[in-house]
Amino acid sequence: RDVTGVQTCALPICNVMTAAASGSESRTADWVSGACMLVRRAAFDAVGGFDEQYFMYWEDADFCRRLRARGYTTRYVPTAIVSHVVGGSSGGAARSLTIREFHRSAYRYYRAHVARGPLSRGAAWLLLQGRCWYKLLRARQHAS
Repeated sequence: RDVTGVQTCALPICNVMTAAASGSESRTADWVSGACMLVRRAAFDAVGGFDEQYFMYWEDADFCRRLRARGYTTRYVPTAIVSHVVGGSSGGAARSLTIREFHRSAYRYYRAHVARGPLSRGAAWLLLQGRCWYKLLRARQHAS
């Protein structure tokens, strides 16, 4: 069973792989960006779609992980061309909200899939809170 996902990236490092290393062959990936994802309806329904508890961030990684747990694979197709305006929904006045939501969703993902014990959950929460605080401070400095 296969779920095909596509992504292009303007940054030197992507969540799938670097653009320079992508080549032209389709390959299996742990997850692809939800900005452009092709998914078979049966696969989407099998895992209950996207988890609505996530807001804007990490829902794609969670979705692909749940697909993998059900025996599906996610594919990266480097020859597909996709345009996505990065930051179109998260810049300007919404910047501090999106920084907080990114870290809240990251914790939700780690709590569900990685940090299962209370000690590792606590460490993940502290690290993500520290990173969130740092990112908010930097965003305020850049805004002024």
